[in-house]
Amino acid sequence: MIDVHIDGQVFAEVPRGGISRAWQHLIARLPYHGCRVHLYLPTDADRDIQFDSHVSIADYPRRRRWHPGRVFDPLTDQHYRRRLHKMWSRLTRGIFHSTHFTTDSGLAIPQVVTVHDLFHERLPDCFPPAQLRPFCDRRRACIESADFIICTSDATLGDVNKTYGPLACPYKVVWLAVDPVFLRSDHRTSPISEPLADAESPFILYLGTRYPYKNFPGLLAGFASWAKRHTYQLLVLGPEATPSELSLIRAFDLTGKVQFRSANDQQLALAYRLATAVVIPSLSEGFGLPVWESMASGTPVVCARVGSLPEVGGEAPIYFDLGPPHNLATALEEAVSIPKDSERMAKGYVRATSRTWDDVVDDYVASYRQLMG
Repeated sequence: MIDVHIDGQVFAEVPRGGISRAWQHLIARLPYHGCRVHLYLPTDADRDIQFDSHVSIADYPRRRRWHPGRVFDPLTDQHYRRRLHKMWSRLTRGIFHSTHFTTDSGLAIPQVVTVHDLFHERLPDCFPPAQLRPFCDRRRACIESADFIICTSDATLGDVNKTYGPLACPYKVVWLAVDPVFLRSDHRTSPISEPLADAESPFILYLGTRYPYKNFPGLLAGFASWAKRHTYQLLVLGPEATPSELSLIRAFDLTGKVQFRSANDQQLALAYRLATAVVIPSLSEGFGLPVWESMASGTPVVCARVGSLPEVGGEAPIYFDLGPPHNLATALEEAVSIPKDSERMAKGYVRATSRTWDDVVDDYVASYRQLMG
């Protein structure tokens, strides 16, 4: 048995989205693949995540806050860091695996880090300056301290080598996998309290967060320039619309054509199947699970020709080049003409379902064993 000490920082900093969902799959399965899993959760982590009794969960030290903050924060932060250092210094066996770029000088066991993307370094204009430098410094420290690095795609590995130089430690590219709920043969969907879209209108699906690198304004511009925009709804599954997004929708004359909804995984799976097409207009991606989820659902997917998306999608998606809005509009026009029972969709399904989460965990455990010798 390998003791794997997992820092659950990802569940505090990015509790929603593909990365945290991937870690939930990994942590839940590692105990059944020869690992004793010890998960350390920050006190502000998402407490909705649940694991069975095979995962041992310990809490981070509690960070105290006293007022006024400008006086006491430096002292309480220093005390908190000392307590964290003491916690990590106690580990004497196994492997430390960081979920979101954490390390500590007190760690005396081998360190593994998974790199999903390098958006902060490659797309700095998409992040607030006050957040950018501290996070980049933290990621660099974690990567430079690592004894083994796992990347989710060859594209991400290439970005790591471009940014930090050739890696000195062992590394491995490990692709992710699709949750069975998204397979077109899986019909376990829960009732939806309100329609996902106007029952009389077919829809194009966008899902997930809308951080600047996700290029949601570019999607609105492309959709607005599409000749068939009056025939289709644009269904957006994720956070509520912001005032600036609503302003853009009015500016593009799309009022009433863009719907914002929230959905659980079962409802999302239904949306994938009902959509005429799924669109991923990102400026970059480190893997792009929605590409595979769309393909596994049997639905055409339109995505930008950037980052890992061509690597992951292969020949099934309809790609477009970032730039003029009509590039996306042209891709949408092609997507809505593809029958869901076409050979192209069948090949996409085979590609997207070629791996399971147990395959992913096997690759992780093989990396641990390689590191442990």
